[in-house]
Amino acid sequence: MKTKIKKKFIEEETRVYVAEDGTEFETEKACRDYEDKILHPVNIKQAEKLRIKYLDGVIPLSNSGLTDENNTFRWYKVENKEDASILNDAYRIKFKPSLVYPEIICIETAGYEPYKDDAYAYHVTNLKEITENFWKKLGYRVVIEKEQASVTGF
Repeated sequence: MKTKIKKKFIEEETRVYVAEDGTEFETEKACRDYEDKILHPVNIKQAEKLRIKYLDGVIPLSNSGLTDENNTFRWYKVENKEDASILNDAYRIKFKPSLVYPEIICIETAGYEPYKDDAYAYHVTNLKEITENFWKKLGYRVVIEKEQASVTGF
């Protein structure tokens, strides 16, 4: 009789947490910490490039009942789906994508910390429709049109 040594490979499934950029982690906490410290500041920097600063604090007219003057309001010009994705990542929300681009989007942060507190999105296209419908119910015909494409910040 003779003996022989064989190598045996055992396949094992393990859970891996994957950050937004594809980096993998063994724990959820490590993944979240990485996203908070490394990726989130990058997302915020990209979102800031879309921001229309002179509209900061302007409260949108909405029928959602969510707007609160104690919250933070920031406005952004979104040119395409990629820009919308930047806002989603920066605010960690998944708002309904626009059907029309470019679009102006207001993000209301429920608190005083933009990019950190709970956030809600308002699309100008929807706000325009809400305003027109409001006046229509009162017996008025209101048409809101953009005056010119060269308005500062738009």
